[in-house]
Amino acid sequence: MWALSMLTKAPMATSSIMVGVTSYGRSFEMTTAGCYTSDCTWDAAGAAGPCTDTAGYISNAEINQILAENSNAQQLFSSGDDSDILVYNDTQWVAYMTNTTKSTRTAYYKTFNFAGTSEWAIDLEEYEIFFYSDDNGDTTTSTSTELFESKAYSASLNLASDYNIDVNYNLSCINLIQGDNTTAQLEEYVVLGALKIDEILYEYKGQGKLPYT
Repeated sequence: MWALSMLTKAPMATSSIMVGVTSYGRSFEMTTAGCYTSDCTWDAAGAAGPCTDTAGYISNAEINQILAENSNAQQLFSSGDDSDILVYNDTQWVAYMTNTTKSTRTAYYKTFNFAGTSEWAIDLEEYEIFFYSDDNGDTTTSTSTELFESKAYSASLNLASDYNIDVNYNLSCINLIQGDNTTAQLEEYVVLGALKIDEILYEYKGQGKLPYT
């Protein structure tokens, strides 16, 4: 709220401000194991996640995966600043927002007549589950991290024939930030992204699943 108060004191009408809410966390490696309050010190940025691949920054999808798979992970809540905290591997500390916290913050913003909220970013919320037919015709599910490793999924989309491109099955996460992608990879991402958008719009219109899903 400190950043928002700077805008309103400018002065700027709250009805003209869209408040950002996040689907990622800021992470640090703490100096002392078990210390997670504001009095603690840290030595380095937090460990990079498998998909975002950036120290000090981790998506909610990766956070939820840690909570589900890491036996020593702790989920805490800091009421003083209305933030959620993840502590795992003894010294890894992450501040983020669960869906519940996003909702309570959104309700709080409404009391000040803010224009609304904008999320950064929806692709960080969770791993997508894709349905496709395997080589035997059986329906199979795949998370987004497995998507590019699945030849069966790529075949079901007929990308090679329909779009004249080859899908790199070894890509487990999409990273367009570092600028080191080849032209072919960028084309593949654009095509698959467009297909996903088509799928969402198709279902939104109540027309069920697209033929390739």
